[in-house]
Amino acid sequence: MSYFTEIKLVDKLTGTAATITAAGELMVKPAAAVSSDNSSQTPLADNAAFTGDSIDTLGYTMAQIAVYADQASAAGGLVVEVSSDGTNWYTKHEFSYQNPGEENDYPVTLTRRYLRVTYTNGAVAQTVFDLSTVLR
Repeated sequence: MSYFTEIKLVDKLTGTAATITAAGELMVKPAAAVSSDNSSQTPLADNAAFTGDSIDTLGYTMAQIAVYADQASAAGGLVVEVSSDGTNWYTKHEFSYQNPGEENDYPVTLTRRYLRVTYTNGAVAQTVFDLSTVLR
């Protein structure tokens, strides 16, 4: 027997109550944010590179990088780097985008506080490029 008729979890900053499902379960959604500093929709010339800016990822555990382009990257052309200080980049995750015309997703576990993304195009200039970095 319960003496409570209603319990609410309320965010002190926004005043928003947590969502309870019809089954009485607490709905939890992980925080997510798009990193505009590490995303681009500007097509790259042949062998050209996009270099994102160092961003603080404290509070996030993973980065999801999505790539869509009409040309392949250079070998190992997508580089996701993490750093403890935002200056010295020790951990590098390298991927090759080899499926022009298809979106590919590259998840990276964030093991350090800072992140930046670099993308180097292959030998043919792009007319379409969409690089999106989402922190979760």
